Amino acid sequence: MRAAVSPRSHDLPTTSFAIKTYYVRQGAHGARSAAGAALENLRRYLDSSDAAADGHHGWASAAALKRCATAWEDHMVDLGKQMNTMADSLHTTANAYDTTDARARDAFNRLQSGLADFGRN
Repeated sequence: MRAAVSPRSHDLPTTSFAIKTYYVRQGAHGARSAAGAALENLRRYLDSSDAAADGHHGWASAAALKRCATAWEDHMVDLGKQMNTMADSLHTTANAYDTTDARARDAFNRLQSGLADFGRN
């Protein structure tokens, strides 16, 4: 983001940047898709750990492997939830930008119309 400072010292700095909400929504979709794919395949990734732990029942390493796999699964589920929350936030942000831009355009158009009417009187 680049701030443009007015030559008059009493003016506040302004910013000039554009948010392309299409790309924000695209990022949200990508995050949601990645989270879904990771969670969908999570059990398959842990099958070999389960098989190893189940095949060595009674061994201390089997119980530790089972706890490790469960902790990893919990962690990945939590990350998936966080990614879905992030995707929701990105969608909400894109919608807010679009709404704000539409309101600003509407206000500007009303102002222009009012000034045009003022000039005619």
